[in-house]
Amino acid sequence: MTKYNVRPNIVLRTANITTAMSLTAGGMGATIAPQSALTPELLARTQVIKLTPTALQCDIAIVYNNQNEPTKQAQSFIDLATRIFETTHEERD
Repeated sequence: MTKYNVRPNIVLRTANITTAMSLTAGGMGATIAPQSALTPELLARTQVIKLTPTALQCDIAIVYNNQNEPTKQAQSFIDLATRIFETTHEERD
């Protein structure tokens, strides 16, 4: 995101994917997560946007609570990440 001069307001960081996914499902923000972390329970409570393949070693997706509209900031993050990953994918093809 540095390339696009975007500095997200990060209020919490965690190395635990379960914590990140639980916070996301609870409506506390959005996260980028490996698709392997998406359980049926999480899928029922979240919206998932699959990202195109990248140089990353696993498939990833943006995940956010599907019970409420994303905040303006979360939607900006989703839009930006989607554009970046699509651009990255196009450049690699």
